[in-house]
Amino acid sequence: MKDNEPPSFQTCPAGLLIFGTDTDQCPTLVSWAIPAVQDNCGIATISQVSGPAPGSVIQATCPATTVTVEYVATDNNGNGGVICSFQIRVDDVQRPAFKANVLMPGDISVECDAIPEPFVYHNNVSGLLVAYDAQDNCTPSNDLSVIYDQQSTQNPDEFACEHYKYLLTRTWLVSDCVGNLLSHTQLISVSDTQKPTALCRDIILSLNDFGFASVS
Repeated sequence: MKDNEPPSFQTCPAGLLIFGTDTDQCPTLVSWAIPAVQDNCGIATISQVSGPAPGSVIQATCPATTVTVEYVATDNNGNGGVICSFQIRVDDVQRPAFKANVLMPGDISVECDAIPEPFVYHNNVSGLLVAYDAQDNCTPSNDLSVIYDQQSTQNPDEFACEHYKYLLTRTWLVSDCVGNLLSHTQLISVSDTQKPTALCRDIILSLNDFGFASVS
């Protein structure tokens, strides 16, 4: 009797296997269990015919790249051609970070005439936040995106109290190539707590014929 029945896979990873990057790493080790195969007669062998082998180190890309992995099973009677096929992908899951020499501003309360500029500190020198002030495991610093936004609760009416007592919300966002976000928010409470100062000067008045004088 001749064996004409090909072997079959007992196990085969289904769909898409997603691997996240390790902390502070972009190349990532990928691994999975080699599919198991069985045959009705004799011994079946399995060979990988495409894709990286388990235990390979793969670089995350932007956008993320999907790779197909295929195994073929053959028995010792030459029956084969059965394929186990699945896909793998490495995703960059780490957000950017500010460099060690960068100090982001904290929440403060200020007078209405002393609102600071939206500066951060680089080695104690103030200036705007730029891409080189952050770093990422996969995206070079010069390719990072920096967005600054400011929201205010100030009433535009100069005669309203809320024109001089309000809240500023400043937000800095740093984004890497795949959209992982680093966010920093500063709250600035603005108020007017100083009393007015009377500005006085001496004047000379001349009385009229009736002994009266007026001051503007």
